[in-house]
Amino acid sequence: MNRIIVDDHYVHKLSRILADFKQFAAKFQAEHGHPAVLVFDNINAIAKHDPGLLCELQSRAKESADEKSFKVVFVCSDGVSPALMTGKLLSSQVQRYNC
Repeated sequence: MNRIIVDDHYVHKLSRILADFKQFAAKFQAEHGHPAVLVFDNINAIAKHDPGLLCELQSRAKESADEKSFKVVFVCSDGVSPALMTGKLLSSQVQRYNC
């Protein structure tokens, strides 16, 4: 199956943004006693225009959960996003959106 390739420029920008947020989240947790929450709203737009970026965001969210550095919430409505994120795509869609 074909894997989606994410533009390195976006991955680099995403890495910088999440590194900054991780620093903020550590300070937030120290001050408030609970983890910060990063919310990605309307991820349907990301899934539609750049499913590879959504896969990368999901991967980074898993890393932050494993590290317990901050929580990530993805907000979406019906569409390809839930199926993409849960791996429940039709066989005809898998080649287009394989994370």
